[in-house]
Amino acid sequence: MKTILSLSAAALFAASTTQAALVANISGTPGSGQTTWTFSGLAIAVGSGFFEDGNALANNDTWQNFGEYNSINDFENFNVLGDAGLTTDGMTRLIDLAYIDDDADGAPDDWGVGVEGDTDFEFFAGSEISWTDSLTVLGIDINDLNNSGRPIAFLTSNYGSNGDGTLDLELTIAAADIAPVPMPANT
Repeated sequence: MKTILSLSAAALFAASTTQAALVANISGTPGSGQTTWTFSGLAIAVGSGFFEDGNALANNDTWQNFGEYNSINDFENFNVLGDAGLTTDGMTRLIDLAYIDDDADGAPDDWGVGVEGDTDFEFFAGSEISWTDSLTVLGIDINDLNNSGRPIAFLTSNYGSNGDGTLDLELTIAAADIAPVPMPANT
C-alpha cells in the first residue's frame, strides 16, 4: 500500500511540474489564409502586468524577443473565432485579439493576445494564470510564420514592459498534418 501511495504522490508532483508554463501551439494548412492557436498550461507570474483589453495591443503587453520567425508586417487581428479563455486568479475572460510584431528593425519578434472587455486584465506577482481551448485566426497563413522552417519552438519568460510581468510561455509553430488523399479502389 505504501508503494502505491508514494507512486501516486510522485505522479501528482510530476504533473504539477510539467505545467510550469503557458503553452500556445499555432498550426495551419499552408495556403488556407488562417491558423489555429491552441492554448493550454499554467504559469505563476513573477511580477505584475496585464493583458490588454480588446482595444489595442503594444509591445509592452506581449511576450517579447522570441526570434525572427515571421515574414509579415505588424499583425493585430480582431478576426478571431473560438472560445479560448484566459484565467487569472479564478477570473476568466475570452481571448479576442491576436497580435504579432515583426520588429522589422532587426530586433526579435513579439507575440501576444488581448482579452475582451473595456479594462485591462491585471495580474500580480504570485498570480496563477492559465488558458484553454483554441482560436481560429483569420488573415494569417501558416506560411507567414516561416522564416526558418517548421516546426519552430520558442520558450520565453519576457512578458510586458521590461519583463516586469514575467510569465513563462512555450510557443510552437507547425504546419497541420494533411491527411493523404485515398487512392481509388481498383474495380
